[in-house]
Amino acid sequence: MSSSLKFLLDFLAEHHLPVCRALSSSLTSTSIVSHDKLHICLFEYAHGQPLNFQDWTWMTNEEIVRGLGRWMARLHRLTRRFLDEKPHLRCHARHWKSLHEGVLSQVSVDERDQAKESDRSSFGLIHGDINVSNYFWDASQQLPSMFDWDQLQMSWFLY
Repeated sequence: MSSSLKFLLDFLAEHHLPVCRALSSSLTSTSIVSHDKLHICLFEYAHGQPLNFQDWTWMTNEEIVRGLGRWMARLHRLTRRFLDEKPHLRCHARHWKSLHEGVLSQVSVDERDQAKESDRSSFGLIHGDINVSNYFWDASQQLPSMFDWDQLQMSWFLY
């Protein structure tokens, strides 16, 4: 986990978006403990309950669907603000074409979509992997508690 991601998760949590922040090690006081090629990072446990992918409540329960929409809208507002306040961290955010060793680097994009990359209301920092296995549902807040940020990327908000 990069320090940029730690700053982002701390920023989101401080602005009351339910995310699982990185925990500092009692040994090193940092969020990452490394030994050779092994890197260990612990995160807060998600609030709420896991959802069963196969019972489809994650996409048929109106409360959950609306809660996911509210969470994503807040994420997009906050990530725009985060990048405005910390523009030097923008260069640390991976472009969507660079994920997974660039498997999508040769994908052609419609010129209308390509033009939206410079529109901060359409293109910005996204989670990149919002699915039922990457959040717990917190019924008390009517919001998900999101984790698994390894696909954080610069991409279209509609993605």
